[in-house]
Amino acid sequence: MGLAILIFFVALISYSGWKVCTRAGFQSWLGFAFLFPVLNVFLLFYLAEAEWPIDKQNINQF
Repeated sequence: MGLAILIFFVALISYSGWKVCTRAGFQSWLGFAFLFPVLNVFLLFYLAEAEWPIDKQNINQF
């Protein structure tokens, strides 16, 4: 039972990170960094401060 819960949460975190990175315009594999305890904090700071590629595409459309 414990292993099933662990697999569920790993899949949930992986999927969430993948969706966040994809919608921001970054490569989707970057979302797997959310699985690593220290790396996920750095990724959050990076996502908060970096220019998102999706924003650059939206600016060029107008």
